[in-house]
Amino acid sequence: MQKSDVNSVLARTSYRVKRQLKKIRQRIAPEPASPPAFTAQAGRAGTDVPDPVQFQAVAMGSGAFGEWILDDANLPAYRYTMNQFTDDKAQYPVSTGAFRRDHWHQIGNDRITALASNDGVIQVLVGEQGFMYLNHFSHGSLVSSLGVVWAIIMIILRTPSRFVRRFILGSSEPGFWEQIREALSAPGADRRDDLQHAYAGGYGYIQLGDAIWPTAYRYQPEAIRATSERIFGMGYYQTICEHKGIQVTRTVYAPGGDVSALLADVDLTNLTDQPQTISYYEYWDINIQQLTLQLLRTGEFGAAGDAKRRRLNREFTPCINWDEEAKALRFHFHPPEDAVSSAIPSQVNYQPLDVFLADLSGVPDGKYTDKARFFGQGGAQKPDAIGQWDDMDVERISHTIMPYCMVLRREVTIPAGQTRRLRFAYGTVESSDFLTCDEYAIFGVAEAQMPEEWMTQYQLTFHRENNSYDPRDALNDYWRNKLAYFSVIDEPQLQREMAWHAYYLLSSTLYNQFFDTRIVPQGSAYLYLHGLDGAPRDFALYVLALAYMDPALARDVLCFVMQMTTGFSGQIAYAYTGNGQLSGALIHTHPSDLDLFFLMGLSEYVNATGDLDFLNEQVPFYAARNQPRNQRVLNHVLLAYHHLMHIVGIGDNDLIRVRDGDWSDDVVIRNIFPFNMRVSPRNTVQHGESVTNSQMAMYVLPRIATLLTNHPDDEIHDIGTRMQAEVNEALQRLARGIKNIWQGDHYARAILRTWDNSNYILSKDHTDLEAQVWALIADIDPDTTDTLKDTIYRQLDEPSNIGATLRNGSIWPAVAQLLTWGYTRHYPELAWQSFLKQTMANRAMVYPNHWSNIWSGPDGVNGSKMADPGGTYQSPPATPMMDFPVMNNNQHAMALLAMLRVCGIEAHPSGTGIQIAPQVPERYKLDLPLIQLDVTPKHIRGLYRAHNSGQTTLHIRLAAANATVQVKVNENISTMTPDGDGFIKLELPLFNPGDIIAFSVTDLPG
Repeated sequence: MQKSDVNSVLARTSYRVKRQLKKIRQRIAPEPASPPAFTAQAGRAGTDVPDPVQFQAVAMGSGAFGEWILDDANLPAYRYTMNQFTDDKAQYPVSTGAFRRDHWHQIGNDRITALASNDGVIQVLVGEQGFMYLNHFSHGSLVSSLGVVWAIIMIILRTPSRFVRRFILGSSEPGFWEQIREALSAPGADRRDDLQHAYAGGYGYIQLGDAIWPTAYRYQPEAIRATSERIFGMGYYQTICEHKGIQVTRTVYAPGGDVSALLADVDLTNLTDQPQTISYYEYWDINIQQLTLQLLRTGEFGAAGDAKRRRLNREFTPCINWDEEAKALRFHFHPPEDAVSSAIPSQVNYQPLDVFLADLSGVPDGKYTDKARFFGQGGAQKPDAIGQWDDMDVERISHTIMPYCMVLRREVTIPAGQTRRLRFAYGTVESSDFLTCDEYAIFGVAEAQMPEEWMTQYQLTFHRENNSYDPRDALNDYWRNKLAYFSVIDEPQLQREMAWHAYYLLSSTLYNQFFDTRIVPQGSAYLYLHGLDGAPRDFALYVLALAYMDPALARDVLCFVMQMTTGFSGQIAYAYTGNGQLSGALIHTHPSDLDLFFLMGLSEYVNATGDLDFLNEQVPFYAARNQPRNQRVLNHVLLAYHHLMHIVGIGDNDLIRVRDGDWSDDVVIRNIFPFNMRVSPRNTVQHGESVTNSQMAMYVLPRIATLLTNHPDDEIHDIGTRMQAEVNEALQRLARGIKNIWQGDHYARAILRTWDNSNYILSKDHTDLEAQVWALIADIDPDTTDTLKDTIYRQLDEPSNIGATLRNGSIWPAVAQLLTWGYTRHYPELAWQSFLKQTMANRAMVYPNHWSNIWSGPDGVNGSKMADPGGTYQSPPATPMMDFPVMNNNQHAMALLAMLRVCGIEAHPSGTGIQIAPQVPERYKLDLPLIQLDVTPKHIRGLYRAHNSGQTTLHIRLAAANATVQVKVNENISTMTPDGDGFIKLELPLFNPGDIIAFSVTDLPG
């Protein structure tokens, strides 16, 4: 929202009225969506497939906000060209009933994540001991009194249903009076606090004579905006602006790997014919916001929650110091005396990392840390200190929340036509016990110097004058080695998009110190607003793609899920928050599906990587619970299996129980009393059954059993044999139960329970996509498959231009892309069409005026018959996805998974390796970190790149093969006959990390 609209009741009211009118029009006469922007065919025979590693410049799918380009490294990037302050297409609805205009891009590595905005500001988040912003942006936005009144009215109206949820289901969500207090505590005009000057930073200021201007688009005059450029790239954000003959190119980037900092390269170019002397000011803010768990974030609750998180900072003592040797400002947030150890799970991070800003290109000529004095009355547009003080003392500032900023000044003389290059680093360093923030400390003197390893990495390796190492070049190489390269004929946008999905998925990684592992979060509003991340079902789905993209990271994610498991009961927790705390998010204390997802993810990982030793490695259970002596991965597998089969269990109708939810968090809560007067909450939780779980089990259970049965370790083999016998019996029961729930053209969703404990069939009369996709994937009943496919396609898939819809008309990749996978079993043309419909390129063509879904997106997208088609949802008073409609990894991981499945790649049912069985497209080239393929109907050639020690088998089927084929593994050539299903079995030799095994299967003329 423009700053002038922030506190305007008139602007908010006007926008609400317009939005309500638009909703009414959409319901009465929905606007037709643009047709899909793709061809259903998968290329022409006889045409060469382009090299997947050499990107083609394709603007398709750019939307209204800019254009897709290739950057200087020939990697995909998005050039953002819209002036969001003058173009109303930039507006998007938010839960306060108003609108915003800021759009952002993710830059990150294995340690840090940053949000780079079209405004030119950058916010940085770390996750070591809980999610925490280092420099949260806030310009003092307020909540209108009318909004608070509306929030209170909605609390009162929803109280009866929440009363039932609280006392019948045992929910622990905030009570009536607590919600009222939260609404009333939303910051108002008379309580602006000291939020002024919290501009986040990540940009600079230039002083040339009396002229002063910022590099941040948000604060520039229109004349400078007209010459500005903004580029969202892989691992970086670049801005270029020009004024008075000085061009400033800023590139802020996250070095690849385990680096807890951003680097900012600043190139100052003199475009005039005379030397120019300027002062350059590098600005980053300090505004700590710990994302403590807040379940109510919609509308005014979000503003109240931000204020509450801000008040938490009063428990700490802030101070800042200057380290002369390191050329760095260092901020320390000293914990209270009664702070708990970081080894104890807590909502609060009581040992936050120190924050630094360092000059990596010379000696600063000035430094500024008092944000009130630095910005003064001039604010972000023209700070008072610039041109007034060459330097400032680094002093303690008491009795103010977050009083510090970090600004380093460099005076630079630039000859005509030349460029001077600066570099800065902003990030975190381990907190030092020697930093106490003692008010009697000597001002400006560092109480503790930077660690020696920090000096080596930053002031030597990353220094701008180190000619032997360029971190920008290293960053480009880092991402080139991690991307998904995919190329087919006639769909050049796929090459860019699959690489971009890989970048977004991998760059979201965070390190969690409590669990001592890397984590790939789901993200979006869950993490960045609620301060909560989950669920393990999503993490397991990411593993299905990560196993081929980054096997070591896939392994870390599986280990994290295991550490979310209580050793006492075997229950995998729904989510995590704070420093090592687990959460059920009120309504999901006992989810019934998480074991299935974990077992599926583990099976895919072991099959893909051949990491057979993984099952014998030690991974602890949740640290706050009783620890079983046997902490082998195998024991985690057996406990998950036992929990599924004997604690969740199979119900009276031969279906796996639903408990308080399965894949759908609210499948129970939204279908019981008082929303459905006939259905008993308690009986449903105790005795209800899930069709979705049962169908998924038909796919997962045989694979985990065969994985163990075919393991070379005798003990594991014997365990698998015993498990197989129990699984076979369970599969018979489940097949019977699933057949009985068939409704003639679709499967019902679940069996809930009435007050007298009789069955209530959910979705008996309508098709719920959640209960159909696993039936296709598991290929459960050949007799009903064609009918089921026709129903899905006719009712849910064909009417939507951007993917098959759920019951409410929205598209969720975590389900719709499973349909893509399901189609591959018997309907490969439909699978290819489903895959293309759900690309971001297609969504950008159908809904070009929605910024989300162009370079990232949410977990659910509104369909054409919903309000705000192409946008996303809110679930008042809890989740306002519309307030953070990007950076949800379901968008990225599920697209990569769908790509693998349409390419015919998945874990083989035997549990011995990878199945490669292309259908449509029949010609493609795929290059992933684990495997490279060149596919035609007559041959498949490739490389297997080992990331660990182990052994695996490739089960390959050509699309068009005769009686015999030639097989080559490295230099060994043989002739083989495909089995009854057309597969050739290639047993790869034992391998070690770094080994590359070449293979091919070629049809021999009959």
